[in-house]
Amino acid sequence: MIKNKKYNNLNLYYSKQRNFEDLYMDKYDMISVYDENNYLSNIKQKKGLKPEGLWFYCGITRFNKNIKKNSDLVSNTEIYNFNIDKSKICIINNLDNLLKFNKLYGYKSKLKNKNDISNLDKMNIDLSKKYTFIKWDKVSKDYNGFKLCSFNMNKLKDSDDENDFLWVYNINTNSGCIWDYSCINDIHYGGYLSYNNNIETIINSFEIIIEKFIVNKVIKKNQLLIDDKELLKDDKQIIKDDKELLKDEKQIIKDDKELLKDNKQILNDDNKKKYDKIDFNKYNHLDNLKWKKYNQDEEITISKTQEIIDNIDSDNFNNDSYIDNYNDNKYL
Repeated sequence: MIKNKKYNNLNLYYSKQRNFEDLYMDKYDMISVYDENNYLSNIKQKKGLKPEGLWFYCGITRFNKNIKKNSDLVSNTEIYNFNIDKSKICIINNLDNLLKFNKLYGYKSKLKNKNDISNLDKMNIDLSKKYTFIKWDKVSKDYNGFKLCSFNMNKLKDSDDENDFLWVYNINTNSGCIWDYSCINDIHYGGYLSYNNNIETIINSFEIIIEKFIVNKVIKKNQLLIDDKELLKDDKQIIKDDKELLKDEKQIIKDDKELLKDNKQILNDDNKKKYDKIDFNKYNHLDNLKWKKYNQDEEITISKTQEIIDNIDSDNFNNDSYIDNYNDNKYL
């Protein structure tokens, strides 16, 4: 058995067909060989215990499980690793996720036939009881695939209703299913695991194959770091250019302020020239004429008033008539 946690994140696919011998391949080439009848393209998920699609295995659990039982199950196979976009598949890796999944996509129904499930040793099946099935048609609308990995099956025995997990027992845990291969970023070919009577030889050969996936992952990670550094370098240059641009814009603003200041000065100078051209003596002369006319009018008014007073007959003086006469002549 292989006991190395660094292989846990691998998504291994075993094929009895010898189709590829390249480490890198186009995923559509591999899928086209597997799916020559457009099986994946025509899949329409239904309600039930298991989804339909391209099945793969999480890490090396399948290899460790089968190498003890029958080496034929793992030998004479091509081994691939799927690089999957985790955001596009449903991943269940703990009991809480499983319970949420059941609540969202599960429904209760009776099992019609015990032959519909494969792992009868996990539970005592009672056809009169209702078990939880999954609406895989609904799941397929939300995700491109499904993955049940790194899950401790023993925790299900401690649950309140073990009947809720019939579909889990029916699936090979630490496995996944893809029904829309757009969630596969790329596929790496590890190699061909040939048959050998010596189990240790098979184990060593298998580890050499899957080690390629780890190395490839490191190479890809290093390439991403290199790309990130180049991107960071470009970002720094952009920031530098932006600073220069900002500096230029500040200079433009400064020049505009100076220009505005000059324009204000020119305007002030123009206004001063216009002010200096005004003939204030002319306006003073007009004011004098106005005052002279005003004084003449006042003199006429005073003269007429005095004339009225002089003509008053003191003996026949009538106060009201005097006032009326005065008012009538006041503004003559």
